[in-house]
Amino acid sequence: MKYEETLPFLPPLKIKLTNEELQLNFWPVKYKINLEDIRNVKQVNKLPWYVGWGLRIGLFSKTLYFVTKHKDCIMVEKKRGFWERIVFSSNNPEELISRLRRLIS
Repeated sequence: MKYEETLPFLPPLKIKLTNEELQLNFWPVKYKINLEDIRNVKQVNKLPWYVGWGLRIGLFSKTLYFVTKHKDCIMVEKKRGFWERIVFSSNNPEELISRLRRLIS
């Protein structure tokens, strides 16, 4: 399943979900998460204003953000790795969360 998020002044965020991994492609960064490394998935209804747009790093919170809008985001909590949380925008967060939960259970 493929999803795409766009803003006029940013490259598109491409989201690809397979049976083995979740791929986030936000040029020039490609980030892959093995589904077996996912602990939890939840919806974030609104991000704080200071997160901004684009690719953002929360070093103290160990969070990596792929943001094209501040509402309807998805947070993936990982079992291992430097980035403990990955947050990204989605036009269909409920559908994507449902698919992710089905695949990780």
